[in-house]
Amino acid sequence: MRKTIVLSALLVLAACSPEPADPLGAARVALAGQNLDAARTGLLAALKGTPDNPELLELLADVQLRMGDATGARATLGRLEAAGGQGLRFDQLLAEALLKSGKPAEALERLGENTAPDSIRIRAAALLALEDPAGAVALWQAATAAGIGQAGLRMAYDYGSYLAQAGELAAARRVVEQMQAAAATAFETLQLEGKVALVGGDAKAAQARFAAAAERYPNRIEPFCGQAEALDFAGQIEPALKLLAAAEIRMPAQPCVTEIRLSLLAQQGEWSKIRDILQDREAELDPASTLGMTYAEALLRLGRPEQARALFNRALLASPQNPYSRLMLAEAQLETGDGVDALDTIAPLANSVLAGERELQLALRAARSIDDPSATDYAARLEAGQWRKAQDVNAAGLAAVARQDWGAAINAWQQLDAPGSDPEIQRRLVFALSRASRHADAVARADRLLALQPDNPDAVYLAGLARTAGGIEAAKGLTLLEKAVRQQPDNWQFRQALAKARAAAG
Repeated sequence: MRKTIVLSALLVLAACSPEPADPLGAARVALAGQNLDAARTGLLAALKGTPDNPELLELLADVQLRMGDATGARATLGRLEAAGGQGLRFDQLLAEALLKSGKPAEALERLGENTAPDSIRIRAAALLALEDPAGAVALWQAATAAGIGQAGLRMAYDYGSYLAQAGELAAARRVVEQMQAAAATAFETLQLEGKVALVGGDAKAAQARFAAAAERYPNRIEPFCGQAEALDFAGQIEPALKLLAAAEIRMPAQPCVTEIRLSLLAQQGEWSKIRDILQDREAELDPASTLGMTYAEALLRLGRPEQARALFNRALLASPQNPYSRLMLAEAQLETGDGVDALDTIAPLANSVLAGERELQLALRAARSIDDPSATDYAARLEAGQWRKAQDVNAAGLAAVARQDWGAAINAWQQLDAPGSDPEIQRRLVFALSRASRHADAVARADRLLALQPDNPDAVYLAGLARTAGGIEAAKGLTLLEKAVRQQPDNWQFRQALAKARAAAG
């Protein structure tokens, strides 16, 4: 450990030297050791003497992006472009800056079909941001099929993380093995080992791998946050809070520290502490973010439902497909005595075959508060307990999508389709049937969804996409896609599907 600390100090001194012998080399050494602060400091110092050095500017933009500073990276890339910067690396950095600035569609357009490892990493992240996980998985699978080199470690880490979160642990472990073969002690390899172990329920192994990463890369906060998560998983909340406090002394104002601490405090019911931590930041909080909704829940638990209602309403407007914001808004509405709006808000979740116990219980409370007859149905569904099986079957369908086993996904969701009247099940079946090239069946399902939700832009889009993708009633499909784009002109997926359909139609 002492050797690591001494090395880190030397890197800082090298990077901060006013006239380093090789500032670019020193910055690259610091970056290889994951000492991002030292790398940035050294590069900024070196650029004072040569402000238009393309290599220094390119590396600075890379470091800024790794540190989450998209604004700074865009400014650096502007300087780089003025200094003659161009080519693939420039495009990759600019695409990532666009992605981190909330512009995933522009990021994709910048990279086109480039298949370099870093391009795949950015393209896959952009597709996830655009709610196209299948597209991202297809890119990752193609990129890792022949193995992973050191240049692909960050891309492989993203893929392995996605697989682990989707419950595909066997596939995630295969990615880990590829990364170990390429660079066993790399930051990304150690981190993914810890993450896969944690998702697999082995908190002790996860903590060991995160601790190894923290010892080897003491200037990165992520291993410390990983250890805290492993302690949380093991039920050791107080040790986790102490670890985070110690880490924050060395590396203050780190987002993952704040998020995990708040999660731990929420488990303890320390809503006053959560409010105190976040109330000065209320104006800057994204209402749809984890921090924003944690703050809103704290207000709700502290007896301020009106304020919580306003915040959850903003969150749902910003992210209409987020079930948690819908659930919490309904609870806040109920706490303000508005059972009518509460039932209206929770009904899309509670009426779905995918509804869980919490959704059904909240809908039951709302229905009973206004003597709505739907209370009888919600009570019966809760008592029967069928929701448990439905959630297990849905999880199997999602896991099948992660490994692109479309037949298994279709079989899973068809088990939940007995009434044929659940829009979300129809939506998932259209997607899976299209991916399985069962185009006639996809069109039939899409039309069933459209009959259930005739004015829903997503239903219109899927009815058009199923037709144009399968070459069935292509003219009608084109008309439907045009309607979907009129309904949501800023939706990148809609616009892309329309452009492809028009090109195919000649």
